[in-house]
Amino acid sequence: MAQSNRKIMTQKERILRHFNDKGSITALEAMKEYGIMRLTSRICELKDEGYNIKSEFVSSTNRYGEKVSFSKYTLIEPKIDITGIKFVDKVISDILTSHSVK
Repeated sequence: MAQSNRKIMTQKERILRHFNDKGSITALEAMKEYGIMRLTSRICELKDEGYNIKSEFVSSTNRYGEKVSFSKYTLIEPKIDITGIKFVDKVISDILTSHSVK
């Protein structure tokens, strides 16, 4: 059996792609589209990694006409990679130091 070199996306990567494609995600979308059963846990992990994710309680009507409420998650802004900022800051500092007037 031939093996594929294609990397399987993690649940968190799928959620981030979904944010990029659709803007927000609910537990039902996560379950139906990606088989993710614990969306809230993945959202907490993404928040711990520095992603700014807003949680909003929304209401809708189910197929029986009953009112239901659930959370909808939205990525507010992309994660900032502070290691890149620190690197650029150091490069600028080094340039300024090497060109300083003595």
